[in-house]
Amino acid sequence: MLSTARVVLPSITLFAFLSAWGSNPALGQSEKTIVGEFAIVDLRVSSAVESALGFDQAENWLGSTVKFGQTLEWGNFGRCKAWEEAELEDAILPLTDPNLSDINLPPLDGKAPAIEENSKSFKINCTGKEGVFPSEFLKIDERVLIAWSPSGRYYVILERPLTEPQVQRLQIKLKDMKFYAGPATGILDEKTLSAISFYADYRGAKYTFLRPTITESLLDKLSVIEGNE
Repeated sequence: MLSTARVVLPSITLFAFLSAWGSNPALGQSEKTIVGEFAIVDLRVSSAVESALGFDQAENWLGSTVKFGQTLEWGNFGRCKAWEEAELEDAILPLTDPNLSDINLPPLDGKAPAIEENSKSFKINCTGKEGVFPSEFLKIDERVLIAWSPSGRYYVILERPLTEPQVQRLQIKLKDMKFYAGPATGILDEKTLSAISFYADYRGAKYTFLRPTITESLLDKLSVIEGNE
């Protein structure tokens, strides 16, 4: 089941998904900032698309593991034998979309949101490409990436998995703040995700998301990141 906000605002414009793939056999040799394993945790309908659209291949991706290593493996749906990344000057998607409002939460100190200042867009150039998957990503921080689905209908949200101690600290903090009533199991279950959604509501998210995005900023404000206890 796709996780969306309780209310999705349709628009009259289809934001076209841009994809251009390189064919340089020397790809994959440059230093990369997107590395490691991510899970596709959510698909969010963009507010910039028509509501009556057909099937999008991304609907099969939910729950898949994406590996950014020497090769790029998009779950069981595609791979690059070699790849490199290039930073783009302009953001590939609007963080002002209400359906991303849990990612771009207002800061607690009243200053300008750091997310908009620190996020970066990247284009991935791929050689030996197999399958269909995005070529452009918005890197929110070291644990969250966002891309457009092939049709441009969905925001594809990728996260690095949390460790068990991180989830435990998160549960303890949310319980202290009266957002969570369960034990500190270290398991990111539905009750914990609901508590994160309630916290995001409290912080100013426009909707209550079934699967909230867990950014470094959110973890930092909840004293979950080590060194900020």
